[in-house]
Amino acid sequence: MSYDLSNGDKDFSMQDLANIVGRQAVTVDTMIKGLSDVAKKQDRMSSKIDEILVKQDEFSTRVDNIENKEEIKEEQKDLIKQLVGRKVIEVLGLPLDVPRRKWTDEQKAYYNLYSGTVYGALYTEVRAKGHLAGRLGATSKGNYKEAISDIENWYPACGLETLKRKAERDRVAKLEADKMALRRTGKA
Repeated sequence: MSYDLSNGDKDFSMQDLANIVGRQAVTVDTMIKGLSDVAKKQDRMSSKIDEILVKQDEFSTRVDNIENKEEIKEEQKDLIKQLVGRKVIEVLGLPLDVPRRKWTDEQKAYYNLYSGTVYGALYTEVRAKGHLAGRLGATSKGNYKEAISDIENWYPACGLETLKRKAERDRVAKLEADKMALRRTGKA
């Protein structure tokens, strides 16, 4: 608001100046109160924005948790199976670049004798780390990358030779059990 300070040819009286200054003071006071109200509203808005941001972070965290708890997809489950199969072949020292159907009879027999025990050890040891669920499909997406890493870096904790001896003992025990079953049925 502006005031016309020209009073023609007349001089301002002290009263006129006091009135002008008083009106200016009231105007300034009103503006200060208005600015104070704006500042208070701005503080409330800022506080509300902070609340919204906190809720957004909480919501984002909840969504991440839900996504991480979600079970892996069928393709991811199949990839785990493929990786496990390749790791078993690798640990047994068999060729990864040759399809199994082209292996020699010795390689096939070696695989058939030891692979089951190696598979069992791999799954048991990787599951013990907590990244791979008891049922592959129940593995959470949040643990998927760690499970893959565990499989890729796995080697039998007890060593391959110990697993081979276990597989041989298991095979002998199975053959004995089969013979006993045949004897009981009278077919032996």
